[in-house]
Amino acid sequence: MGPGPTHILILSIPYCIYTTVAALKMLTVEDHVKTHSVPFIDLEPEKAKTTWREMKQLVLLVSTLAIFTDLTIYSSIVPIAPFIIRGLGLGAFENGLLIVFFSIGVLVASPIFGVLSDRLQNRRWVLFAGLCCLIATTVIFTVARVYWLLAIARFFQGVAGGCAWTVALAMIADTYSEGQVGVAMSFVMVGFSLGQLMGPPIAGALFLTDYKAPFYFCYALIAIDLVGPIIMKDTIKKANKTLRKDVEKVELDIQLSESTLINGTASLMEPDHLPDGLIALNGLPTSETVASEPAEMKRVRRQIKYTTFDILKQWNLWILFIVTTFAASAWGGLEPILPFFLVDSYQFDSAKVGLYFLVPVIPSLIFSPVCGWLYDRYGMVVCIPGTFVTAIVVSCFGIPDSNTPPWVILILLLLYGAAGSFVMTPIMPELSRNVPKSVTARVYGIWNMFFSLGLLIGPLTASALYDRVGWRWSAVVQGGFYLMCIPGFFMYRRQPLPEFIEEEILGASAWTSVS
Repeated sequence: MGPGPTHILILSIPYCIYTTVAALKMLTVEDHVKTHSVPFIDLEPEKAKTTWREMKQLVLLVSTLAIFTDLTIYSSIVPIAPFIIRGLGLGAFENGLLIVFFSIGVLVASPIFGVLSDRLQNRRWVLFAGLCCLIATTVIFTVARVYWLLAIARFFQGVAGGCAWTVALAMIADTYSEGQVGVAMSFVMVGFSLGQLMGPPIAGALFLTDYKAPFYFCYALIAIDLVGPIIMKDTIKKANKTLRKDVEKVELDIQLSESTLINGTASLMEPDHLPDGLIALNGLPTSETVASEPAEMKRVRRQIKYTTFDILKQWNLWILFIVTTFAASAWGGLEPILPFFLVDSYQFDSAKVGLYFLVPVIPSLIFSPVCGWLYDRYGMVVCIPGTFVTAIVVSCFGIPDSNTPPWVILILLLLYGAAGSFVMTPIMPELSRNVPKSVTARVYGIWNMFFSLGLLIGPLTASALYDRVGWRWSAVVQGGFYLMCIPGFFMYRRQPLPEFIEEEILGASAWTSVS
């Protein structure tokens, strides 16, 4: 008799602890110091004293907890959905439609929360609003006894998920340096994996006791998560406030330089109207300010303001968006049909279905930080072998049938969790390396839209294929989605948008006052 999922879960606990500690050590290493050759005037925000509410470790914890809560509640529905749906006299296709409603919610909410987060420059309260939306969706799930209420609940769950992913990833990109963002965002995938790990088995076991029991667990989880946005400070707001002051000062210097020199000739100026730092000679009622020597030129950098349309014009970002759509289609396509396959082939109850769903999460906990570490050193090339292996493993899901021992499914799920970590984990930090910090929430909002588009395509195709041609060809199609990601990774080239524009101004030292 092969190892059961409970044994695997127990044996994985030491590995999970070791991986978490190792990744934390990576993140405590000092950032590489960025240096700029003179004569640039660096307009980066001045470093102020950091309180515990502004610590980047707290930002990472709050962001990861938001993703963990979102995925735990999302995955809690997976093992119990077939029993709820069949209790209403419906089948796998209607179960897939629920994920479609979730995707529509993400599609609608992600760009809205992205724009709000960038413009308000107050990410934590936007995140708080998304968590409040998660409360609403859990209430609807608790009282729902008809299909249309379940659809509404899934929609608002998508709205909450769109907010959590958009804002959480933007907060991490705001806080961590370029050399650490890969490892930092791999922690998000750890939260993602832990949510998948805890949600299905807990919800499946609680559902056996009472219909409402899984949702009481969700309420408790949301209550804990709400504390994070309340206690933390919005460091991006403080940083941008300082940056705007510096930019305004440079703009004033440019205006003064242009007003005091016209076509290289001197301009007459009254003493009361001289720029700061210039005075008329003592005892003279009037004076002339002239350039007594060639003016010293200084180069300054002013922040560029980008719109959403500017982001959408970048072809390299479009490649990442399209790859995300294919990967999300494959990932989302397995969720509605795997529970039905386990129930139909092995007559599993909700608890066993939940346990099988945690199996791929265990290697993901280990390999996500490893993938983030490799990405920080080698870039997007780490995606190619991982995606190829994932495509093969998912296609092999179609081989087992009702006569195959269940442990074969366990092995495939373990391989899927390990290889699948190399598909999505590098994409998230790579997005932040292509845009300035001022529009990170917006780009993650757009990325969330394409992810939700994949969650529209995958469940619909997988559910329809499962009802018509069965499990085997449904699995092969999902593997094909992963295979379609590989050309995109080969085509992709990083082309960051510049954050500043360089301009030349006249230095004040070039001006003297003479009678």
